[in-house]
Amino acid sequence: MFHCVTANAGWGIFGRKIDERSIDGDGKATDAHVYKIEAIKTPQGEPRTEQDFRFPLDACSASR
Repeated sequence: MFHCVTANAGWGIFGRKIDERSIDGDGKATDAHVYKIEAIKTPQGEPRTEQDFRFPLDACSASR
């Protein structure tokens, strides 16, 4: 998990690696390994998710 919070704590970006399981139309379980990234706004201290992104692990890479 990683997170970034602005100086006034008005916005936060939180990311984590998660495993999801779903059932397809044939009744078979399907596993997905994804990164979930949320942009959270905290007006008056009440956290609210503004945007939620999901990416397959193999779609992401790091470069220097």
